Amino acid sequence: MVINLKKGQGISLRKEAENLTKIRLGMGWDPANNGFDFDLDASAFLLAENGKCTREEDFVFYNNLSDNSGALEHSADDRTGGSSATGDDEYIIVDLSKLPEKYKKIVFVVTIDNYEERHQNFGMVENAYVRLLDETSDREIARYDLTEDLPIETSLTFCELVRQADGWHFETIGVGERIGLLSYLERYGLA
Repeated sequence: MVINLKKGQGISLRKEAENLTKIRLGMGWDPANNGFDFDLDASAFLLAENGKCTREEDFVFYNNLSDNSGALEHSADDRTGGSSATGDDEYIIVDLSKLPEKYKKIVFVVTIDNYEERHQNFGMVENAYVRLLDETSDREIARYDLTEDLPIETSLTFCELVRQADGWHFETIGVGERIGLLSYLERYGLA
């Protein structure tokens, strides 16, 4: 059974799937009919205990498809959002067994490319979602609707994986902002 999460909710990965080591965060959306394609970009920041990235390779996105440890793998950029009828538009695979101990949190954000030029925001995207799957069995564990309460936002911290004493936890954040990717790079110590 899929757990439908709302903003601020979370689950223990160990509790939901005891032997879970490899997960996939999939994202999909349908572009609104405003004349432009929607290019939503998923990114991940591997954070140390101080809440910052320790090097550039800790930032996984469409131009850096994996981190140095091989624990994170990005699917590459889907510039239109047109393939969500058959599956996720973009996804990031996380192999929890390969993550070095120094990483305490992985923050997943999604931004709209060229939002200023195209006058786009999350309120104009339809059927947007993020889902957590067991990469080995392809079983969907949890789902979070991204269009909820985001009428003017151009970026979103949508979820985190947090290392706790009892294992990894998946937590929805759902905080939208009217900023671009550069602001996240600054926030996490890369700019």
